Amino acid sequence: MWLWVAFILFVFFLVALDLGVFHREARTIAFKEALMLSAGWITIALAFNVVIFFLYENHWFGLDLAGSEPDGRTAAVLFFTGFLIEKSLGLDNLFFHRLDFLVLPHSDRVSASRTILGNLGCSNHARRVDSWRHRVNRAR
Repeated sequence: MWLWVAFILFVFFLVALDLGVFHREARTIAFKEALMLSAGWITIALAFNVVIFFLYENHWFGLDLAGSEPDGRTAAVLFFTGFLIEKSLGLDNLFFHRLDFLVLPHSDRVSASRTILGNLGCSNHARRVDSWRHRVNRAR
């Protein structure tokens, strides 16, 4: 249980670092800076993939002892597959936000907040759709 708490706190730390340090001020980010930030976050994800491999391969913190959990290689492949899927799903956000910024008037000051609120709105919509699917499946 404490491993999950540590993981969630680490994710909150990374989000706070991103929003509170890297994007504290509303400004236009240059293409080169955007590439560097993306490369940094991808590096963190790949380093976490290595950590997952060693956690499961060496049975650290009791992982992979019950026999129902994957070995290190399988766990790392599962994480990497999920990472690639999330990255590809993130591309549709780029197209949506580009369309949003082309169609609706905006200033550079509100671009970041509009993007964050749009992503939260999409997450909320996905949660409601999943809840609706659960109710429909339960009714069958």
